[in-house]
Order: sequence, then C-alpha cells, then structure tokens
Amino acid sequence: MWVIALTLSLGQITFVEQPLSEVYVGNVTPFTGQVNTNFLHADMNYDGEMDLLLTDKLLLQEKGVYDMNAAIPLPEPIGPMDADCYRGALFYRSAQRLIVYEFEQGAWRTVLSQSLESPDEPEGFTPQYGNTSQIGFVRFLHDIDADGSPEIVAIDHSGIRLFRRKDAHYVAAGVLKLPTTIAVSRSTPQPIWPQTARKIMFPEQQMSSRIVFESGQVRMVSVEERQDTATRYLVRSTPLSLDEAANFQEGASRLTRPEMLPSHLRPCRLNDDDILDFAGGRWVNAETGPLPAPLYELWATLDGGETFEVRRATAQTQFRPHCAFVDYDGDGDMDMVTESTLWARGGIRERITRFLTESTLEHGLHIYEQKNGHFAESPTIQATLNIDLEAPPAQPQAMLSRYEAGNLLHITGDMDGDGIRDILVRNAPDEMSLYRGLGWKGFSRKPAWSHAIAPENDVAVADLNGDGLSDLYVFPRVPAEGSDGPSGSAFYAQRRHP
Repeated sequence: MWVIALTLSLGQITFVEQPLSEVYVGNVTPFTGQVNTNFLHADMNYDGEMDLLLTDKLLLQEKGVYDMNAAIPLPEPIGPMDADCYRGALFYRSAQRLIVYEFEQGAWRTVLSQSLESPDEPEGFTPQYGNTSQIGFVRFLHDIDADGSPEIVAIDHSGIRLFRRKDAHYVAAGVLKLPTTIAVSRSTPQPIWPQTARKIMFPEQQMSSRIVFESGQVRMVSVEERQDTATRYLVRSTPLSLDEAANFQEGASRLTRPEMLPSHLRPCRLNDDDILDFAGGRWVNAETGPLPAPLYELWATLDGGETFEVRRATAQTQFRPHCAFVDYDGDGDMDMVTESTLWARGGIRERITRFLTESTLEHGLHIYEQKNGHFAESPTIQATLNIDLEAPPAQPQAMLSRYEAGNLLHITGDMDGDGIRDILVRNAPDEMSLYRGLGWKGFSRKPAWSHAIAPENDVAVADLNGDGLSDLYVFPRVPAEGSDGPSGSAFYAQRRHP
C-alpha cells in the first residue's frame, strides 16, 4: 500500500496527511451545518474501518488512511442508476430495476437483482443523477419502521412509493398519496412598449414540497401562498402504520398553517421539538451614522412564526456567512452564528482609509446559545480574528474573494472529538490555523495547530475517513487542466488519548 503519511502537530491536535483525489467538499448548508460532498462512507469489507465510496470506485481504509493504489471499480451501472448504501450493502436503483451488491474477498457479489415496479406505475420512476457511465448518490434508503431493514422510497408525480424487504426480495408496500399545493411564482415584468413586444404571459406556477420521515410520521412542507415580500407555508403531518399485509398506510393528517412569513425565511429544524422552525437572513442599512453601514440580519422563529428573534452584524453586502446555525456545544440544539466585517466601524474617513490602505482585516465571530427555546440576547461567545488579505480591499486579490464567499473561517468541525466545535481560520494566503473550542468559555487564545498552505489552494472541513472527527481537505482553487477532479490532500484528525 502506497501513501504519503505525515503527522503534523502543534499543541493538542494532530493530523495525518495523505494525497486524496476526486473528492469534492462543497459549501455548508447554512441552517444545518452539513457539508455537501460527493462520497459515502461504509464498512464494505467489515473490518471495523469506514471505507470511501466515490461515484466510480471504492477505496478501502486501513489504519486510518486509504489505499490509493488499490482502488476498486464500482459495478457497472445498467443505464442511469441512483445509488445508496446501507450497512455495507451497495444498492443500485434504476427506473425499473434494483440491484444489491456486497464486497466479499476482494470482489463484488450480486446478492439481489430484481424488477422494481408498482402495479399502477409500470414505467417506474426516473433516476435523479445517474448517467450511463457512473452512478449518482441519492438517499433513497430509509428504515421507516425501525426493523433493521431499510425501505426504498421513490417519489414521483403520483406520490411517495414505498418498497419493503420481504424474504429475499423487495415488494411494493404502499403509495402515500400526499397532496401538494400549487403556488404562483414571482412573475417577470413584461415590456409594454413597443406594441410589438407586448404579449400575454400567464403567471408561472410552482409545485414543490419538502418531505421528511420522522418518529413514525411523514411531514410535508410546501408553499401555499407566495407574495412579493411574504410566504405562507402549509405543514402536513401524517402518521404512518402497517396494515395486516405489512403495507404502509396513512392516518389522519394534521394541517398547520403558520402566519404569512417574511419571504427571506425558509423552513428548517433548529431543535428537537415538534414545531417547525423557520430561519433566514437579509441585508439592511444601519439607520444611524453619517454613512449608511450594511447590516446582515439573521432571523429565526422557534415557535412556528409566532415570534421572531433577530440578531444583527455589520457586514459588507458581498460577504456571505459560512454557516448561520451550528450545534456548537453538542446538546442537540442549533446555536446562532453571526459574523462581522469590523473594518466598517468608525467614521467615513476611517473606513475609506482602511479600504484603501489596510490589508489586515479584523473579523468578528458571535455565537448565541440556544436554551429553553430561545437564543441568547447577546453573544454568548465573541471572538475577533485577524486575517491577512494580502492587499487592501481596494486592490482585490484571491483572498478577498475567498473572504466574501465565507471560505476563510470554518466553525462546523470538531477535530478533537470533545463534542465542541473548533475554528479553522485561513488567516493568511499561506497559512491556516486551528483554535480549539472550550465550551461556552470561548476558544483557545493560541492556535492548537497551524500549517502552511499554498496560496493557490483552498481548504474545507469534513469527516473524510468516517471516524467521527472532522478532517481538512486542501485542494487547488482551479483544478489542473485535463484532471478528473480536484487533486488535493486530506488531513485526518487523530483522536486524542489521555
């Protein structure tokens, strides 16, 4: 097995580095802190270590790193196919076919191959992402009845189709015909002059919903009414049960219609109660001061739209916060995060001077603890970080673009496994530093780990080897010409031992 492994340490956190290509670690979902990736983890050879599934290959893990020279091609798909994994079994699903593979003694073994049709829908459903040469990862396996065997969920125009395991095969187990609502989308203004440009345009309509299986019920959230500045959502909660034939059937639905909500709010889950939450952000101008300063307002409602909690932070309008909510202390409740561009402080002269001459940026981080169904009125934790942008904002460089995209500060990772989020900061074009989270006391004053990074590279945070610790992925900002994907390096966090 060939790898390059180098242990790097400073303070209390250590990493092992390994080249890792074709891995994608994208943006963070703002309201969940979850990272978008192109891989799955599963213990495919049952050796106790999580292996890495890419869309065309399997990489086996051994002693915390992957054997890059022994990549195992995935089974060839039969046309467009979606893929998912459950406890070491790899599921392929096409419009009318289901194939299940297991990896045994260095080779793929087909353990199930069958048609996947419903009596009333012989054409099947359309795979979401797969093509003729590679599969696409889609989460369609859900253990809805908690019996240890996953059900297959397929959503089409007729409803939610469920298939369950019966003996050695999957059989149709019911269709949840949950109605959806149709809402008028925002219409684009049409020209009225010249007369030849006039035309009658019917308003565009939108039919979509978010579907979540949780606690023996299926919950669907859809837009019922949309206006220019407000939106009304319809929440339909339907209990599920099994009939005598072990088919899923729907109970009486409970409908919830929150009040009209500001249009910048979206449905989300910020704690574990039964009330749907909404959150979102917008830019406004400060009402005081000689020069209007842009403020980013972060909104949240934890009671279904009855009351709103709003926290403000001074930030330029080009800046996009990395993550708005994260479970900082691991208690199951999402805490609120705001970030401030501190160079916008002061009067007109001071701000113009900073914009033209200062390359070191003061950046503020504020975390508001969620407790007893509310967020703290003032920041529970405040931190000020100095970031070297390489040049003043008036002379934009790559670091300024990274900063405005929210890619210089990462607060979603837990690198030491203590349940508290740590901060990774790209504090200079050629350096990144990690600060340990110390609970609600704040963060370590000095970096627990620092390392050089090439100015042309970016860094992201995700669990790359499936051990429960957050790792770092360093990759080129612009992939090399002709490459199949990013040719980066993984920094695997090492678990601390007392």
